[in-house]
This record gives sequence, structure tokens and C-alpha cells, in this order.
Amino acid sequence: MTSTQSKPKRPLGVTIIAIVAAAGGLLSLFGGASVLSGMASGPVALAYIVIIFGILGLALGGGFFTGVKWAWMARHHNLHRLDRTRNS
Repeated sequence: MTSTQSKPKRPLGVTIIAIVAAAGGLLSLFGGASVLSGMASGPVALAYIVIIFGILGLALGGGFFTGVKWAWMARHHNLHRLDRTRNS
């Protein structure tokens, strides 16, 4: 008899955090690109920094959404165990 292990269901809060992080990354990219294109005013150096943080925000949002290990401060199975004990 073989057992198939299914992936644990992603909690709703993690999905919301992933969407907010990705949206913040997109807005940062838009703001930095606006300054670099001349559509908005501001220091160019700050625009580059905002673009870098925008890319990091998009990556973190994608990491949370897909559940990759580097996006989590704690291990995924620890969070699943915490959620399972809280809902029991």
C-alpha cells in the first residue's frame, strides 16, 4: 500500500500576505520607473533603491505564494503544525 502525501493547504493569511507583498513590489516598480522616465519628480538614486525593493517585494510575494523555503523565516511544516494544533 502506498501513501500519497498531499501538500498542506496554504492558510488564507499567507495568501493575503503574498498578494500584499507582490502588490507593494509592483507599486514600487511603478513609482521608481515613473521617476526615471521623467513622469514624476524625485532623486534618481532613490528611484533606483525603490526599484530594487520593488523587485525584492515581488520575489517575496511570489515566494510566499508558492511556498518556497527561502521565503519563510520558520519551516513550513512548523507553521502547518501550529495551524493544526490551533484548529483542533
